[in-house]
Amino acid sequence: MSVPPKLSLKQRHAVGGVSKTPGASEALGAAESPNEMVASPLGEGGFTAEGAGEAEGSLNWGNQDTLEKHYKDHGSDFGSSSPEEYAQSAHDFYLNRGEYEVKVDSSGVTRVYDPATNTFGSYNPDGTTRTFYKPTAGQGYFDRQPGS
Repeated sequence: MSVPPKLSLKQRHAVGGVSKTPGASEALGAAESPNEMVASPLGEGGFTAEGAGEAEGSLNWGNQDTLEKHYKDHGSDFGSSSPEEYAQSAHDFYLNRGEYEVKVDSSGVTRVYDPATNTFGSYNPDGTTRTFYKPTAGQGYFDRQPGS
């Protein structure tokens, strides 16, 4: 078995961070549990995330550089006490998207809206969160979003 490449912090975030299963970092591409993140090399330092829908906490937030601001702007709308809790709430909303209105655009961005709670989330093709909040325009905001 060859030794897997070392992953940068950005690449670890792209594949969901440190795996949950001990020893998995030695065997990229061989998931030992259904919740484990598996890196698939793309070449030139790029990786895809298989099982990205299973990430926990802030690791499921698409751009870590924006999480703190999103939390400060919208975290109180969801009763979140930390950026990690806010990111987890956004991820839980995504995991339950089958219960709500959903649009997917031509780029693979998924938008989810719950009219009962006026909750909106936008998610990257890998399932990581782009944004999560309660739009002031409610249903009208969701209706104007691209996708079908």
